[in-house]
Amino acid sequence: MRTLHRGPLIVLPQDSLDTGSPGNPHVSGAGQAGSTLVLAGFSSGYAIPAGRPFSLIQGGRR
Repeated sequence: MRTLHRGPLIVLPQDSLDTGSPGNPHVSGAGQAGSTLVLAGFSSGYAIPAGRPFSLIQGGRR
């Protein structure tokens, strides 16, 4: 584990991970806050399983 500016970066092994074809997902709309993000740009019918970790990159930074 290494520490970044805002907290630790933890490697989560996901040996059987198959991301499929998610499309071009992105946060839809500015100024979002809280525990929910509105996302757009996924392939039709694509779903992220509940509890699946993901990375959010803003301005080239995680």
